[in-house]
Amino acid sequence: MRRKDAPSIRGAGMRRYVASVLLNSWFQKNRSFFCAAIMAGTGAGGMLWGVMVPPLVEKSSYRAGYWFCSLLWLVLMLLCTFLARGLPREVGAAAYGAPEIAAAAGDEASAGTAAGNQWSLLWERRFLLLFVANFSLSLVNSFFTHAQPYLIDHHYSAVQAGYVISLFNVALVVCKLLLGMYFEHCGLYRGIVLPAAVDFLALTLLFLGREPFLAVAVVLFAVNSSLVAVTPLLSAGLVYNAQEFSAAWGILSAVGGLGNSVGAPLWGLVYDTTGSYRAGFVLAAMLLCLWGLLYRTILRRAGRK
Repeated sequence: MRRKDAPSIRGAGMRRYVASVLLNSWFQKNRSFFCAAIMAGTGAGGMLWGVMVPPLVEKSSYRAGYWFCSLLWLVLMLLCTFLARGLPREVGAAAYGAPEIAAAAGDEASAGTAAGNQWSLLWERRFLLLFVANFSLSLVNSFFTHAQPYLIDHHYSAVQAGYVISLFNVALVVCKLLLGMYFEHCGLYRGIVLPAAVDFLALTLLFLGREPFLAVAVVLFAVNSSLVAVTPLLSAGLVYNAQEFSAAWGILSAVGGLGNSVGAPLWGLVYDTTGSYRAGFVLAAMLLCLWGLLYRTILRRAGRK
């Protein structure tokens, strides 16, 4: 199986779930922008992690790196515990952009929601479509774990490939913020067309494999990773109401991590079987089209144009 030359440390499920529930509960207005701004922290964190951890490992050991990451994670989680105040109804406040009356009505509805009804949401068609759509996009996104060896295969030095990956992380922060403002202006239903087209362009350049354009293609691929981070949360927030959201999102938030975990070895299998990633790029383009069609269908049925 193709070896991943640039491993990364990613915390996913619980962090994303808690942040998503809090975000959808506290913001009714400008939710797209706030979502993108918060998710941009993952790209910024990736840059800082890449600056701090490798020198520590090089000077000391991997054990020192693991101790540093563990202790810093503990400190950050304790800080979050003190800063997080719960849901609006728990502190007697209204969500940003939500009228007081609507907030009170939402509290009553939330209190009356039965656990059995919440679990029944997971078998509905809208949930299954969101699951398949988000899983498909995360499979495409898992190519990033192979981006650095792919560049090296095309005569980039390890240092040059590292620079490209650093540029990707910078672009990731910018793309998430831009997507948030863009979706705020156009809406998710119409807005996904443009970033999907940019993503398709990145896959096309990667498929062609022309050396001068591969760095551009990898940086453009930040659009795909931004879509993976931002659109599942926004789409679930549009399809489900406040009391349904936390029940459905508990599983939907894990889809991205599942897709990346499954997709990374699949991309390696494609390379080992065919000797290149070209077949994977063709399949990725098809999955991207499937994601776009499913999202348009889901949001149209939800009446969110």
